[in-house]
Amino acid sequence: MTAQEDINMFKYYLQINHKRKTVESYNLVLNKFETDYAQKPLEEITSDEIFNFLEHLTHNLSKSTRRLRYAQLKAFYNFIIERRSLNMRNPCNMPLLSKAFKAPKNTPHRILEREAVDEMIYNTKRQRDRLSMHRYDNVCPCFHKTKHHFLVNGVNLSCNLDVHSVQTV
Repeated sequence: MTAQEDINMFKYYLQINHKRKTVESYNLVLNKFETDYAQKPLEEITSDEIFNFLEHLTHNLSKSTRRLRYAQLKAFYNFIIERRSLNMRNPCNMPLLSKAFKAPKNTPHRILEREAVDEMIYNTKRQRDRLSMHRYDNVCPCFHKTKHHFLVNGVNLSCNLDVHSVQTV
C-alpha cells in the first residue's frame, strides 16, 4: 500500500471524526507529505526522511507550531500502524525527532508582592479604575493560606495561595 492510499484513509477518518479546523490543520501536513512521498510505502520512509521533511516544512515557524506538525504526523503514523496492523515501529518515535520537536518550555507565572499590587492600585490615575482594582485579604489561620480577593469591574476574583510556596519578585 502506498503512502497516498494511507493518507486518503486517514483523511477520511478525520473528516468523519473531527472538526473542520482540525481537518484543515492536518491537511497542511498531509498534503505536503503526500506530494513528497505519495508512491512510497510508509514502511520504507525512514526517520531521517521524516526529520528532513518536518525541518523543511517548519523551518521558519514557532516551536509550538513545529511541535504541532510533528504530533500530527506522529498521529497519522499511529493511526495507520494500528488500522493496518503493521509490524513496524512509528518512525516519529525516534529520539532525534522527539528532541528536535519537543514542546516549548512553559514560563512560570509571576507572583506579585502585596506591596506591588498596592502600588498599582495607588498609582491608578482615575478613581473609577482604582475602585475597580480594589484588593482585600482574608487570612485563613487553620490552613496557613492567604486568600487574595480582587475586585475587577465589579467581579470578585479570588485565589488561594500557600504562604510557603509564594515566590518573591
